[in-house]
Amino acid sequence: MSEVPIHETPGDRVRMLRRRAGLSQRELGQRAGHGQQWVSQVERGDIELDKVSVVNELARALRCHPREILGTPNFATPAERANDAADDLVRQLRRLDLPPDLAAHRALPELEADLEELVVLRGEAKYAQLGARTVALIAELHAASAAPSQRDRERAFRILTHACKEAHSFGYGLGHPHLIELATSRARWCAERSDDPLLPALADYMAARDAWTTADWRDAMLLVDRAIDTVADAHAESKRAASLTGALHLRGAITSARSNDGDGAYARLEEAAIQAQLAKGADPYLNWFSIGNVNLHRVAVAVELGDGVEAVRRSKGLIIPKGLPNSRLAHHYLDTARGFVWVNEIERGLSALERAYRIAPQLVRHHPMAQATVRSLLRAERRSTRERLRTMADRLDVN
Repeated sequence: MSEVPIHETPGDRVRMLRRRAGLSQRELGQRAGHGQQWVSQVERGDIELDKVSVVNELARALRCHPREILGTPNFATPAERANDAADDLVRQLRRLDLPPDLAAHRALPELEADLEELVVLRGEAKYAQLGARTVALIAELHAASAAPSQRDRERAFRILTHACKEAHSFGYGLGHPHLIELATSRARWCAERSDDPLLPALADYMAARDAWTTADWRDAMLLVDRAIDTVADAHAESKRAASLTGALHLRGAITSARSNDGDGAYARLEEAAIQAQLAKGADPYLNWFSIGNVNLHRVAVAVELGDGVEAVRRSKGLIIPKGLPNSRLAHHYLDTARGFVWVNEIERGLSALERAYRIAPQLVRHHPMAQATVRSLLRAERRSTRERLRTMADRLDVN
């Protein structure tokens, strides 16, 4: 994928990508389900690309990756760029079916404890640390997966499946599409060799998110429903099964919302709420599934549907749950900021964005919808928020 400088606007990139594809504005509009005037307004920056589904559908029409529209990862410092572990992760994942580099490894309980530390780093959106630690853990687990004992091999592959998921999250956080795709395929490969019959469903959970990139909403939902069937067929212990099934319904809710199926999205949320009651706080698949997360998704679904009024209504009445990680809370405040901007509550929108940044600066700095929100706020600039807004624009490198 060619790199596009972050200082260009998404509209500039759409224009360049359209010309690269040899399309007129009218032809691109037809492919994306819009008119020529809409494309012209996007390219001029009069329409902000502040919905993920719209960006993904445009990328599909342009036959490019969404990151080519949104820009490359926004590293705060040269040191942060130097610590990007994407290439090392790709190498480790690629060679999992080759003999391991390492001859020795720590005991499996120690490696499992390391995985728990990675989950904490993901929750804090500390991507530089997450990437480097995941590389090292995958290398050791690769060695462990060659153990003479079948029981130890299967356990190593179970932990390795989760480590692949951490690599996947790192790839999403920093915008590395090749790493994302490889992490998903390797997670599936490891899951099939593990001692947990539910892990293939976790791989489908990851793959459904990948299908969003190309606006393949139907395929994403097929993956979600296949995973739900996998869990049901395994007749697993109820709390474990409910936790994974509930997380899958949340993924289905966002998928439905991005495909503009509001009824389907809210129905999935209700299914997730039922599963949260059955799970009783259990989260063995490290998805932070809980009734609190279900309630945050009620705001997220409204945002994905483009319903600012409903997003604001739900956010104002929401009690923020305890126990959720900073990355999930930052996503919520970013969703809230977008809703406030859409209903022209500029002060509250900026405050929500600032709160998201305080909680998880790396996540917000790299999140394209945060950049879109800042651009929308700049257009609606008020004297009372001018300095705060310029500070936020500098942090996110938005001109």
